[in-house]
Amino acid sequence: MQGTRHRPAGLAGATGCDTSATAPARTASRGASRRPKKPLTPFANARVAIIAFGNRHPALTGFGSAVAAVGMVLLLVWFLVFSGFDSPPTFIYAGF
Repeated sequence: MQGTRHRPAGLAGATGCDTSATAPARTASRGASRRPKKPLTPFANARVAIIAFGNRHPALTGFGSAVAAVGMVLLLVWFLVFSGFDSPPTFIYAGF
């Protein structure tokens, strides 16, 4: 049975599981009509480079994420302490 595809019963009518004689012709024409990939923009290139760097250095990625989380919490605490939200509201129309 080498070279024969086995199709599970649940996928009998599913697209992409056609083993009929016309299936190779359809897949060949599908590949020929694809457009070539466009070159990436500078921002997309930077994004790809950053993701690749993160995948190569998981410890640095974790450390950077922790530093960012602590920084955001500190920024939130700073804003709540110095914003004046703990004092009662002053009525804006009292000065007019």
